[in-house]
Amino acid sequence: MNTADLEIVISVKSTGSFASAARARGIDPSIVSRTVSSVEKQLGTRLFHRSTRKLAPTEAGEAYIAQISPLLDELKAAAAKLSTDAETVQGTVRLSAPVSIGRALLLPHLEAFRSLNPEIVLECYFDDRVTDLIGDGIDVAVRMAPSITGNLICTKLCQTRYRVVAAPDWVAKNNRLDHPTALAEHDCILFTLPGFRDQWTFRGKDGSTQSIPVKGKLLFSNGDSVVDAMLDGLGPALLADALIEQHLDTGQCIDLFPDYEVTATTFDTAAWIVYPSKNYMPKKTRAVINFIKEKMG
Repeated sequence: MNTADLEIVISVKSTGSFASAARARGIDPSIVSRTVSSVEKQLGTRLFHRSTRKLAPTEAGEAYIAQISPLLDELKAAAAKLSTDAETVQGTVRLSAPVSIGRALLLPHLEAFRSLNPEIVLECYFDDRVTDLIGDGIDVAVRMAPSITGNLICTKLCQTRYRVVAAPDWVAKNNRLDHPTALAEHDCILFTLPGFRDQWTFRGKDGSTQSIPVKGKLLFSNGDSVVDAMLDGLGPALLADALIEQHLDTGQCIDLFPDYEVTATTFDTAAWIVYPSKNYMPKKTRAVINFIKEKMG
C-alpha cells in the first residue's frame, strides 16, 4: 500500500466520515470508500465500524492509525526538507476568513501576494461560520475571537476594538446621543451573531461597565452588510475598527461614544491566524502565514 492510501485512512479518522474526508481532499467519496476497503483487505482487519448513522474506528483501527500518523509526518517532513532550498514556492493553499475581514483586510493585499508568490494557488473561503480546519481541508484561517481552543497552532495578529458608529445624516436627524443609554430609544443595525443582537456593553474611562439593551428591525449575517446599511443612514451599528477605519477618516461615519470602549461579548477580542497542528510546515503555507502576519500584525 502507498502513503497516499494511508493518508486517506487518517483523513477519514480525523474528519469522521468518508464524505468529509473526500471533501477535504477534493476527491469523490467512492474513492475514499474503496481505498479504505483496500487497505483493510491488505491488513486483514477492519479499521472502521460503519453504520447508516455514524462511522468510528475499531480498536485495531485506532491503534494502527496512531502508529502510522507520526511515521507519515516524518516522511512528509523529510520530503519538505529536501525542497527547502528550491527557489519556487508552489502549490495550493486553502485560506479561510470571515467575510468582512477577508474583503477589508485580505483582498486589498492579494495582488501584492500574487506578485511575491506567482506559483501559489490561493483558494479563499470567506465565510462567517467557524470552519473545521481538518474536516474542511483548510490550511490557514483568520479568526476573530477572545481566544483559540482546540488542537490548533495560533498567533495573535492584533487586538480588536469595536465602536458604535452612525452616518452623519442619521446623526443630523436624531441629534448626537449624549450617553449610551439613549441607544435603547433607537432602532440599531444588528448582527445575527449570538450576543451582538441583544445588548452592547460599554466601559468608561473609570473602568465601570454598563450593558445597554439594543433593538432593531434590520439584522445582517455579515459585517459588510451592516457597514453598508449604517453608511446609508439606517441607524447606528457596532463595528470593528478594521471595517470602519477608512470611513471614520473620511467622515462618512461618526463615532458616537469616543470616550467609551464597547463590545458585544468581551473587551479582549483579537484577530488570530490559526492552522492545524503538524510536525512540518510546507513552504507554500509558511509563505501565506508570513504574508498575513506582515499585513495584519
